[in-house]
Amino acid sequence: MNLPEFYDQLDRHDWYYEWSDDHGVWERGSSDANRLAQIAKESPVHQKLHNDFTEHKFSGESWGTEKAPKPIRPT
Repeated sequence: MNLPEFYDQLDRHDWYYEWSDDHGVWERGSSDANRLAQIAKESPVHQKLHNDFTEHKFSGESWGTEKAPKPIRPT
């Protein structure tokens, strides 16, 4: 998968599905998270983009850390 497409999928992903009370939301989120993790293994650049999104989504005031910047979309 090319990097811009992967970025778009990471950007649309429900990063907080694990906190849903709806089991269907949890199942879809879990399946999508696993799929994205597999795609991240395609290359070190894919993995870095995945890691950077993870850091961005799980940082900031709610997490007691400085907010990590959102990755820039590759061209």
